[in-house]
Amino acid sequence: MLEVPRLRVWLVVVCLLGVATGAGAQPVSGNAVVVNPTPMFLTPDSSRTPLATLPAGTRVRALAPDGEWYRIIYRDRYLGDRTGYVKAIDLRVEGPPTTEGTRPGMPGLVNPATAPGTPQPIIVQSTPMKAASPRTYVSLNGSYQQKSTAFTAATTFTQNVEQGTATTAYRGVHFPIADAGAGFRVAPGVLVGGAVTWLSHSSDADVSASIPHPFTFNTPRSVSGVASGIGRQELALHVSIAYITPEAGRTHVMIFGGPSFFRVKQGLVTNVNANEVYPYDTATFKNAVITDASKSRAGGHVGADVSFDVWNGVGVGAIARFSRANIDFASADGTSVAVKAGGLQVGGGLRFKF
Repeated sequence: MLEVPRLRVWLVVVCLLGVATGAGAQPVSGNAVVVNPTPMFLTPDSSRTPLATLPAGTRVRALAPDGEWYRIIYRDRYLGDRTGYVKAIDLRVEGPPTTEGTRPGMPGLVNPATAPGTPQPIIVQSTPMKAASPRTYVSLNGSYQQKSTAFTAATTFTQNVEQGTATTAYRGVHFPIADAGAGFRVAPGVLVGGAVTWLSHSSDADVSASIPHPFTFNTPRSVSGVASGIGRQELALHVSIAYITPEAGRTHVMIFGGPSFFRVKQGLVTNVNANEVYPYDTATFKNAVITDASKSRAGGHVGADVSFDVWNGVGVGAIARFSRANIDFASADGTSVAVKAGGLQVGGGLRFKF
């Protein structure tokens, strides 16, 4: 049986060992400081998108360790308290929480927004539940060609063993255009994509012709009239590189441009028939011979699109695009007819984002 003095000595030794051990232990919770720039995650998983990146020197509240992670609370000056996980190696826990600089209702939580000289984090996303930016954009539009497609062309033809001439003023019209496009995000704010536009219309042309005399050389008759039902079809593929304003907010502006590829089918007057009776000294316009010509040509385009999100990836928008290509059609007599494809097109329609 131990003597009482010796028992007291052992108790003193045990108490001193306990104090020494407690003094050397690293606290597991309390005020802490970030020692290295570190991302803060919603869960202890570095494969997720971080909530924010905390610079070295940022003061936080350490709640509890979790393996190689620490669960912390960071006080953001705009978003309030944010709870997340950082790597334990990037955090130094300094001790129990204090009341200095705390927010009412959260004892011991240092508010870095009020602490002078505290570094501010780089916010990666405003809330943990923010959806990823759309990667695919689709637009369906009805557009209107602002400038008329009118042009004038001259051609020659052989009739009564002599050469006749015809000058045709093609009455261009303003016409509706079908417009469909899609784009794919390849970098923040940068899209690549394309659009297809299609138009088809029929118009008239004013024809003035000089028709050779069937019996007498060098005595042509002049006739004039209207050629009806001259068709035009224009298919264009526009390949674009675009910049779109950030996804914050509901209104977005997109600026785009690039090459365009046109396929144009145009009806051309190649001959003129006349009403005539003996002795054929006079004649009147009967009809025009119309031949369809087709040709492809490359050009370019620039434009802008303004859209407004209505609901869950669906919106409405307005578009303006100017495109141009110059096409030369070869006529029957070997001359060429110059036609301009494209123009300023303005319209609007639906927008879809995925």
